[in-house]
Amino acid sequence: WVTSTAPTPEGKTKKDQEKGKENVESKKENNNNGPNDGFKGNGDADEGNEQGDDNVEENSNSAQSQGGDADQNMSYKTAVNELPEPVESSLKDILVFFDQLVGTAAMVKEFYAHLVLDPNYSEIKAEQTKEEKKDANDNASSNRSFEAGKSYLANLLQLFDALENEKKLDSLHMLFEIVKAVALLNEPKLFQFLLSDEYFMKVVGILEYDPDLHEKPLHREYIKKHVKHRQVIPVTDPEILEKVHQNFRISFFKDVLLPRALDESTFALLGDMELMNGIEIATAFHGDAEFLGKLFTLLKAKDTPKEKRAETVAFIQDLCNLAKKMQVPSRHAFYRSLIEKSGNFFGTFADILADEESTGSERVHVGDILKLSLEHDPELLRSYILDQKRHPGAPPEDANVVVPVSDFAKPEPSSDDEKKAYESDKTNGGNFSLPLMAQLIKRLVYDPEPGMQAQSCDVLRIMLDPETMEVNEKENFLNIFYKHYIQWLVYPLNFAGKENASLMYPDKPAEEKTAEDVDHMPYKLTLHREKTEEVESQSSFDSRVASLKRSRERRKRLETERVAHHHITELLSFCVQTHGYRIKYFVLRNCIVSKVLKLLHSKDKHLVLDAIRFVRTCVGLKDDFYNRFLVRDDYFQGLFAIFLQNGPRNNLINSSIIEMVEFIRMENIKKLVSYIVEKYGDVLAKVDYVDTYPALKAVYDKNMQGQDKDFNQNNDKQPVKNVKPAGQAFGAYGQLRAHEEDDEYFSESSNKKTEQKNERSGKRTQRPCCNQADVGRRQRRV
Repeated sequence: WVTSTAPTPEGKTKKDQEKGKENVESKKENNNNGPNDGFKGNGDADEGNEQGDDNVEENSNSAQSQGGDADQNMSYKTAVNELPEPVESSLKDILVFFDQLVGTAAMVKEFYAHLVLDPNYSEIKAEQTKEEKKDANDNASSNRSFEAGKSYLANLLQLFDALENEKKLDSLHMLFEIVKAVALLNEPKLFQFLLSDEYFMKVVGILEYDPDLHEKPLHREYIKKHVKHRQVIPVTDPEILEKVHQNFRISFFKDVLLPRALDESTFALLGDMELMNGIEIATAFHGDAEFLGKLFTLLKAKDTPKEKRAETVAFIQDLCNLAKKMQVPSRHAFYRSLIEKSGNFFGTFADILADEESTGSERVHVGDILKLSLEHDPELLRSYILDQKRHPGAPPEDANVVVPVSDFAKPEPSSDDEKKAYESDKTNGGNFSLPLMAQLIKRLVYDPEPGMQAQSCDVLRIMLDPETMEVNEKENFLNIFYKHYIQWLVYPLNFAGKENASLMYPDKPAEEKTAEDVDHMPYKLTLHREKTEEVESQSSFDSRVASLKRSRERRKRLETERVAHHHITELLSFCVQTHGYRIKYFVLRNCIVSKVLKLLHSKDKHLVLDAIRFVRTCVGLKDDFYNRFLVRDDYFQGLFAIFLQNGPRNNLINSSIIEMVEFIRMENIKKLVSYIVEKYGDVLAKVDYVDTYPALKAVYDKNMQGQDKDFNQNNDKQPVKNVKPAGQAFGAYGQLRAHEEDDEYFSESSNKKTEQKNERSGKRTQRPCCNQADVGRRQRRV
């Protein structure tokens, strides 16, 4: 309040300061003459009040001349003059008193600044004022120069139409060089001018005449024909609409018009401009509750046209992409606004995924929205899935039973109403639709759009990442996944490598397939016959066209199946790396390794590599659980069979298998080293272009020598047991442990096969004692 009413000393002239001092002195005299009388309403006080009023008016007028805020005080005084006489005189005295306080505070502030803060205060203040004036002059001069440059550019751009009509290529090439040089000045104001509505198309036209290009590009024609700014919901703010258009122009300018000519600093400047515009656009849209309400109402309405719904989903996806560049608090507010205004944010997109009439691009946009929300906060989507009460049951135990597409991961009906809904519409499930995670798994397996399959895989991977989970959330979410969903995720692997029973043809038995469905390829068709042959009939032509369509559909479905197998093995490898004991027991109980290794027989090399990668992931953990499992069921047999079948070709399959063997050697995983050398040494010995097998054999020999040495030391030396002194009881556990150690020490096998058999059956081999002294020593220890 003091700073708003008291004029600052810096802004006064010397004459105004002297006048202000006289006013303060006159106020002090009035106060000394009778400050208490003024409140009693005496005549002297009235004269002092009138003189004080004059001083107040003078001070307020001087404050107005310096740009102060004295108009507010004047309005108070105007209101005082309209009051009755006794009240008016009292309030005037109060105003005089306040003015005295203000003047005193300003003097104290000035005195404190001069003497206490810095004795050179006036000089420093004068220097600051001089620098501020210099900066203001520089800004004014730069503004004047920019205005001059802008008028020059405007006049220059106006020449373009005339030069183009006259087809003066030399002048047009010169214009191109000028605009290119202006862009390389790296000045934001110049870009604002070049990308404005008035001059952007002229700039595009000038940049078409690049002298280094042999053929002139048609950028303006492309923009006029193909670029259409569609508004899902009308945007009422013209500034936001202008920023949307400017962002498109920035992208077009740096990616199409001058991608080779711009340097890194100019690219960075344009990127910063695009970033700031995007943040302002996303902030404006998510702050408009009415706009978001209309947006989600249009998205959820059943009578919304499919094209309009697809545009709405694309718009939300663009908003989420813009929000990705926000700061974390702003991004959190953005998603909170979307969830609150939509009513059921994730459920709305689950319904779009369940719609069989949705387009591939629409589903890809939905997958991108889910992925962006997970990258911001995975807990949002996980909480939604945990709140869902219905989850699918287990798939058929018989691996040869093919589940129809409509029943894939279908939740089990728990009431009569749900059973009726389930039976009434098996295609979409009616009100008995799939949960969101089941929809993602189904889209990963069956969606004909490879982009949606990849998006589903990414979303599932982020959701299943335990590094982003809290302790309670991790336990609950992974329990639901391993109880209800992972069986459906690995279900397609039952049909991997089978030519006669494909998961993609569940409604058509294998015996009903024709030769055209299996072996017919489009390049075998002979639609152009020789002139000597008769023209085929229309029915024969129609049958060939139908056969061609079936062949294309079958190839498309088989491609979808191969992509699904690729993403499933990727997810399983991720689970093996991160999920610990849950995936261990799931792999053991369901023979997952054998199902994955079926892909070794695929004709697609990337699926063969996926199978090798999964085994390499299990080996890379260096876990005895997986090692015993791999050795027991001899899963390396398929890998080395592919290795032999591949022959001496030094390709990626050979390299991946050799790398895995090299890892086993370097880490000296003894169980696997012995298993590979003893069983597949002959296979690896044929590989002479690397030193993998000789090095592995050396490690194996060293391990065997170490075992023999330890065995001989145990036989030659008397073992020193930790026997407690006499008089101290072992206790029940101690006696049992002593028996076990003695049995282990004194047991030797004369028959190696018998020992291995007993070890598998869990029996302990009874070994004879060495001599009578050992028997006595054993009795004393017991």
